[in-house]
Amino acid sequence: MNVQMVCLADQYISHVNAKFPGSVHDAYILRNISISYVMGQLQRHHVWLLGESGYPNLSWLLTPVRNPRTRAEERYNEAHGRTRRIIERTFGLLKARFRCLHMTGGSLFYSPKKVYQIIVACCMLHN
Repeated sequence: MNVQMVCLADQYISHVNAKFPGSVHDAYILRNISISYVMGQLQRHHVWLLGESGYPNLSWLLTPVRNPRTRAEERYNEAHGRTRRIIERTFGLLKARFRCLHMTGGSLFYSPKKVYQIIVACCMLHN
């Protein structure tokens, strides 16, 4: 299952999508979920998301600079990485709290719809 989440600096999960299989590319999912529309509207209010390098660089989605050439681009990538680690910690915290989400806890042998519901429920309980 490919799980995409948006969280705030305090690790509050504001958006989760777990409706696509793991074989689907992140950029495809991003183009096909409601967060794209919402963020397009919020951009005029100076709201942005940070994404990893697998995502396209959009007006509201900031990704790392590939092959930084200047010190400013290097500093941007460093700040981006520090900030983006919040979502990595949030994923880790979810997996630690809810062992069913961690590979060592076993696989979720349910229908994709049920797995989606379990993931969303874990995110809600996390908040």
